[in-house]
Amino acid sequence: MIEQVEQNMRKKGFVSILVSFLLLFSIAGQVVATEEERDVQSAIIYQILIDRFNNGDPSNDLEVDLSDPSSYHGGDFKGITTRLDYIKEMGFTSILLSPIFNNDQNGYDGYSVENYYEVEEHFGSLDDFKSLVKEAHTRNLKVIIDFVVNNEQEEMVQAGKWWVSETNVDGYKLTNSTDTSIPFMQEFVSEVKSVKENFIFIADKGPEINELESEVNIILDSQYYERIASILSAPDGNLENLHTSVEGNNQDSHVGGYIDNHNTLRFTRRALENEEHPVTRLKLALSYLYLSPGVPIVYYGTEIALDGGETPDNRKLMNFRTDDELVNYLNKLSQTRSNVPALTKGSMELLHSTEDGMTVYKRTYEDDIAIVAINNSTKSQKVSIPIDTNNANQQLRGLLNDDMALTEQDNEYTIILDRESVEVYQLEEKVGVNIPFILIIIIVPLLTFGFFYLNKRRVK
Repeated sequence: MIEQVEQNMRKKGFVSILVSFLLLFSIAGQVVATEEERDVQSAIIYQILIDRFNNGDPSNDLEVDLSDPSSYHGGDFKGITTRLDYIKEMGFTSILLSPIFNNDQNGYDGYSVENYYEVEEHFGSLDDFKSLVKEAHTRNLKVIIDFVVNNEQEEMVQAGKWWVSETNVDGYKLTNSTDTSIPFMQEFVSEVKSVKENFIFIADKGPEINELESEVNIILDSQYYERIASILSAPDGNLENLHTSVEGNNQDSHVGGYIDNHNTLRFTRRALENEEHPVTRLKLALSYLYLSPGVPIVYYGTEIALDGGETPDNRKLMNFRTDDELVNYLNKLSQTRSNVPALTKGSMELLHSTEDGMTVYKRTYEDDIAIVAINNSTKSQKVSIPIDTNNANQQLRGLLNDDMALTEQDNEYTIILDRESVEVYQLEEKVGVNIPFILIIIIVPLLTFGFFYLNKRRVK
């Protein structure tokens, strides 16, 4: 009889423990968001010059000369494949590769294409590239190729379709698209999408780009680049002109924002020329890039504040043995951007702007509201902003720096920001102490302990 009682009590004890754990996990599951499939609006792109990124296969180091900035330096497909986790951990959703096609003798950058149906032997084999795409896809990373278009229209169409069907690549950046006819570009896009419906297209902004808006996903705007690079590479610059150009970004074809690339001065060089600390300036520029409308495109090496002047000095070999301050900051920006719908899909409204660079703007998507504050000045700033939410039980919670939540006073929120810093706030309901959750955490273990204690006494 005693044995039967003991067995029954043990069974009940097991059920009690199981129920307790299920309760805890169910509560935890309510606060963990499931990962949704990323679309173009939420893309974050890492741009790579293949030859200058990482050497993963010395066997294809043909005539490599590290001392010559205009020669091959050994970067290849395998080198990128071995660094996919590094790219993923920074929060990127796609990689944009320089042209992969067979080039002339001095074509380390890939832009002197000789054969669109062969890969450049310095970069590896076709199988190496297929492996790169496959490994990227296992990490939910998309692969976009810089596709140099020319006037051989039929060849371009067939080659464009062949690479998609052969390698399952995800997108093309259409270099020289502004030098070709709109009807041809429309045909090219249509034919390639007949092979892969959700294929991504990136094009440079040109005088007739409006006619391609329905076909092109991302438009690169050099004027946007010039504004953001010049204003944020030095302190005390007014961001209002930059806001004016960004507020009108069309949500169907998104501006691709960048602070430098393979054809420009490195942003670090601009900061150094202004006698500013590059990391501080990069944090401000990258924050604006990630937290305003558009798709961020980050050039390899930006995460280590790689310096560089005019081409080819802006194409130096990547160095993976450096400080990770910016790497960690990019990861934080990516998480914030991905977790707040208003930062990827929302409209933009300027709330406050001063001549010396203190700026506050609102991003809104359906019921989600984010407030971005950027202090581009050399002094701390205090700003009070009205936010009409029709709900007094709300607060602004800081996301980047884990700031204390800001509560409304006299229909305003007061933001205090240190010099040359950024914070993004999400509007949410005030959260008090979660008493039920705390009680469960405390009581369930006590009940379990008490149950076994009583069980032991009864058996004795």
